[in-house]
Amino acid sequence: MTISKNTNIFLYTLKEIIHFFPSDSGISYLSQSTNEEICIYEKNILKFDVDIDSNGNIGVVILDCEGKFFYYYYDGKTWTSHLLYEVDFNIEEFKHISIKFSRNSPYILFCWRDLSSPNLWSIISYYHENDYWKKEVLNRIYIKQPIKPYILIKDIDYNLYYISLKNNNLIYDLILRNLPSQSYKWSNLTFLSNCIFLKHFYLDALIDSEGIIHVSWIDKYKKEYCIKYISIDIKNHKASHLEQLLKMDVPLLHQQLLCQNKHIFCYGITKQHIYFTKKHTHSAWNDPHMINLSLNSIHLIKIIKTIDNPFIKYTANYILSESSSTIDPISITEIHSNKASFIQSNHSKKDTIHDSSLDTYKKLEIELYQKSQELEMKNNLLKALQGNISFLKRELDRLNTQNRNYINTLYSNNDKFKKYKSNTNNLEKNYEKILSEFDLSEQKNNELMNEITIYQNQLKKMKDHLDTLDKENTSLKNEIAELKNANLLKRLFH
Repeated sequence: MTISKNTNIFLYTLKEIIHFFPSDSGISYLSQSTNEEICIYEKNILKFDVDIDSNGNIGVVILDCEGKFFYYYYDGKTWTSHLLYEVDFNIEEFKHISIKFSRNSPYILFCWRDLSSPNLWSIISYYHENDYWKKEVLNRIYIKQPIKPYILIKDIDYNLYYISLKNNNLIYDLILRNLPSQSYKWSNLTFLSNCIFLKHFYLDALIDSEGIIHVSWIDKYKKEYCIKYISIDIKNHKASHLEQLLKMDVPLLHQQLLCQNKHIFCYGITKQHIYFTKKHTHSAWNDPHMINLSLNSIHLIKIIKTIDNPFIKYTANYILSESSSTIDPISITEIHSNKASFIQSNHSKKDTIHDSSLDTYKKLEIELYQKSQELEMKNNLLKALQGNISFLKRELDRLNTQNRNYINTLYSNNDKFKKYKSNTNNLEKNYEKILSEFDLSEQKNNELMNEITIYQNQLKKMKDHLDTLDKENTSLKNEIAELKNANLLKRLFH
């Protein structure tokens, strides 16, 4: 099967089908309505993902080979871009990018780790709130295998659902969180199942027309490789029993779900064959079958569509197609399929022999099988413990190195600290002295203000007295003038 580094993505809008595909010169898309190829990014890329919002506008996230992480948005007329982050590949690792639109914001998820912290990954989201981009860490997980530990899906009302692995001592938990369409806050996690085998882990999930979440992933059950499955009824807050699908004795490399006409299909892919099983939404799974098609003729196509698209009769994250340029999934009804040939030989029927020696042999064989299973479980536990011990040793070495650096820094700054403390003590003494002088100055100032008030009162009294004297002086001047005039008249007439 052809699975490229960046899978072809077909976007179904209400008006047309748009084919996004990577090339040596970046990312281009082809509109089937105009048959015009347009390049939206011209540099070599590592990964990209696409989604469509409730208004039919398109969002694309791109990680290029230089470490630039972009968000592109198409409003129906023009493309705009925003640089979210610049990755320094010398000190950090960045992968598994994806995008889904809620009603409020594009939610962009990716896995990130510091190269100095081996296998410790953070699952981080970017989202848009009040005209600002914000970042949130949804989960931190310790994993050695190069797997994608999460999936992000949405329902018909644009509620988002985040399903992810989570560390739980020696095993992993598969957990679910919900982001309502009118909120920016994720719900508390809900436990779905344990997961014990991560080497070929691959997670898929989708939501059918009744609002039921279907979740499947590659795991192990005893010695068999299998696809595990569980469903969650969102409205009734009820989960189904855990089931094992497509059990076999060879590794499964990929698996995926497809929902069509209230039937759920589960595909499993090994190195040589493709298998499938199906069920009605509320019934049991059918016996598995093998698809008689060459793996070299099958392509993995990613499908994105508008929530209310009436032309697409199926729901899937990926489809298996016989051409990389078509959007039709392989038809189960037209395939000449055989009963699954992968059922292990120890499940086949044998002639029944009823002698006592055979019964004793079978009993011993069962006991031997049980012991071997117990031994394998203990070996797996021992390997897990050894892995945890190695991780703890590395963490202890890192913390010891960090502690020594802190101690050296503390010693190197000790003299500076003493000098700073001495200067601080001197400043405190000067401050107390200045404060005391300030108190005395304030007291002296109050005394002077009282004296000024007394002087002002005395000055006012003296001013009033001067005004009185001035009036008396004026009156005396007038009387003197009158006397002078009277004397003058007497001299003139006598």
